[in-house]
Amino acid sequence: MGRKIADIIEEFILCQLAAAEHEDILLSRNQLAQQLKCAPSQISYVLQSRFTAAKGFCLQSRRGSGGFVKISRQNSELAEDLQLEQEALKKILQELLVAEELSECQIHVLRALQDLLKQETCSKAQLDWVKGALVHIVKLSG
Repeated sequence: MGRKIADIIEEFILCQLAAAEHEDILLSRNQLAQQLKCAPSQISYVLQSRFTAAKGFCLQSRRGSGGFVKISRQNSELAEDLQLEQEALKKILQELLVAEELSECQIHVLRALQDLLKQETCSKAQLDWVKGALVHIVKLSG
């Protein structure tokens, strides 16, 4: 029985990372999909599910020009810090949602932020964005 394409994609990317002179690599989704004879969406699925911050990776994506993605290894302390920060933001959001002085719009934004934080792991950029949105909401309500 043949191996699953997701396993093949993951193994290929891990080999690329191991062979890289630096701690990161830049890949084109379309070129990788052609090389591995799969759809670009399969590449995206593997990147999102197997190269997460919790597993020690950082992804930076660029649209256009074939959809490039930069994959970097991050140290385990950073991954743990991001996980703790995500949990803290979840608690803050929950506390803000029970506040009575919020407008319908603010409640809607807070629920959208909550949905974002339901992911297994969020990137540093996503967490920074959530913090920025929370600061604005608190300023507006105070």
